[in-house]
Amino acid sequence: MDQLLERVRRETYGKLSLNVYRRIYETAARHDGTFVEIGTSQGAATIAMALGAQAAGQNFHIFTCDPFITGSHPRGDSIEAKIHILQCGFERFGVADSITIVAGTVAELLAVADPRAIGLLMLDADGRIDRDLAALHARLASDCAIIVDDVEDRIYVHPTWRGLRIQQKHRLSHLLVDAYVRHGLLDRREALGQTGWYAMGPARLPAEEIEHLALAAYRQLVTTTVTLRDATLKWRLYQWFDQHMPLLLRAYKFARRREPEIQTQSRFD
Repeated sequence: MDQLLERVRRETYGKLSLNVYRRIYETAARHDGTFVEIGTSQGAATIAMALGAQAAGQNFHIFTCDPFITGSHPRGDSIEAKIHILQCGFERFGVADSITIVAGTVAELLAVADPRAIGLLMLDADGRIDRDLAALHARLASDCAIIVDDVEDRIYVHPTWRGLRIQQKHRLSHLLVDAYVRHGLLDRREALGQTGWYAMGPARLPAEEIEHLALAAYRQLVTTTVTLRDATLKWRLYQWFDQHMPLLLRAYKFARRREPEIQTQSRFD
């Protein structure tokens, strides 16, 4: 099983660790019915879910949605091209018939599929856990397993040719999940790296209240302190070149600014 999941991770350019994909596989093997994934990306987690449920003989179907915006993974020059890349990966691992891809956010998913009695929910989109849980919480089965990625309390600093981009998705997810655990919507079970596993908590709240509980988390994003711990390796390299080889760094930024967008081809094509 590990060899298969490592192949999934490698061939779909999955960003999570093998341990996380194994745990996703095992979680899916213990559930059946409707699975929902918000944030398809390159489809590695989707395939791991499908393989796990398939191996256990579960009756299941996965609805996975992603807005597939320009510049996101998988690399394609249109939504249709991105979906084609995903579909080829699903077919390669023999799970395509068990997966429906929806282009858009949770709103488009509900309009297209209207999923009910969801047995497994995975949230790995843009950090807007409040939006997704508000829309889906009433549709979750009482024994639904909930997987949320990027829940570590971290801020990341990424250099761009325009300056620095402060990414607080992980911190926002962490704050929102903590709020929902405190208010009984989620029951924390375990964590692997930056991915958390949860169960349904005892609370049953209307969508408006779920969104209202998120307000305190967003207020904490008003100000933030960035340290070297938050800096990526690329940012540190930028700092070194800025101090020691500033002309080379300026030339690099100028070249990046003029560089046309390059669309890479998936190995599934």
